[in-house]
Amino acid sequence: MRHWAPRLLMVPLTLAIMLAHGAESIPAIADGKRGDYVFLEKARQRWRLCAVLPHALDRFFWAVAYGLDKQAGALGVDVGIAQAGGYGNLAEQRRLVAECVADGADAVLLAAIDPAAFKDELELLAAQRIKVIDLVNGLDGESVAAHSHQDYADTGAAVARYVMALANADGAGQAWRVGWFPGPGNARWSKGFDAAIRKAFAAQRPARHALVEGGWGATSMRVQSSLVRALQEAQPVEVILANAVAAEFSARFYKGRPRAPRYIVSTYASDGVINAMKTGEIAAMMANAPVTEARIAVDLAVRALEERAFPRLVSVPARLVTQANLASFQSEEAVAPVGLRIPLKRLPPRAGAVSP
Repeated sequence: MRHWAPRLLMVPLTLAIMLAHGAESIPAIADGKRGDYVFLEKARQRWRLCAVLPHALDRFFWAVAYGLDKQAGALGVDVGIAQAGGYGNLAEQRRLVAECVADGADAVLLAAIDPAAFKDELELLAAQRIKVIDLVNGLDGESVAAHSHQDYADTGAAVARYVMALANADGAGQAWRVGWFPGPGNARWSKGFDAAIRKAFAAQRPARHALVEGGWGATSMRVQSSLVRALQEAQPVEVILANAVAAEFSARFYKGRPRAPRYIVSTYASDGVINAMKTGEIAAMMANAPVTEARIAVDLAVRALEERAFPRLVSVPARLVTQANLASFQSEEAVAPVGLRIPLKRLPPRAGAVSP
């Protein structure tokens, strides 16, 4: 296996992609360098990829599954996609990883429920010479070939700055309470957002606006709706800052109610959040790119299998979308097409490799 070849280490990423005639590229940060990530045009053989998601309970992972399926089709490789049923089902996700091995996968793309919980599975995959790609959620382990996910610290800091600027501009000098719903307690992305947002609020000078704990919980509508209802009963807040599921529910729940928050802000995009922004019920969102992150993960898997040059970490920068720039927001990177069901499927039976 090799990553960026030594001769490429001295070349900016934007120059390196000029050699890829006609290949699709997207703006990204690869191993800390801003430039464009260039997709392969075709795989050299029909590799078998196996993706394991935490759940299919909200549309975020529908978008991830759509991106996986789209890029696998473009490259001419097979992909199986499975989901564990929720962030509380770590044992099931570990079982699904083992099932990937039994299905003869060449690479596993894992959106981990817990980034530190797959030591045994990673050892098994390494022993079987199966490549591992960290898919959108964060995954620990030296044997992980590459990572495709956003920069959680940058995204969290950006949305915290926006909320505090909103409060300072619209609050007439008053202290605002910000109800905070980070998401699952064991996921790398939610913990990354939480750390960055808390750091930003702690750095206020003078200290004015305060985070109010909404509580940790899986990103299912059942769990997040319970947390939002509990906060509403406990105390009023001026802002809801939340994962997409809690933000979407808050937009519906608080509509027309007394003591409603003045603003609702989502830490990432989803179909429901975008629709609520169009009706003015959600003020802003950090628009990440789960479709594109999934496509990059497939591309990285093929690069690793074919021993081509590839970066260890690729991040698509998130964009702050407000009512002011919503009209120019292109949602193709963030959501699956309207009406499309999540593609969940087993890998087909192994067949002979095809010629390049």
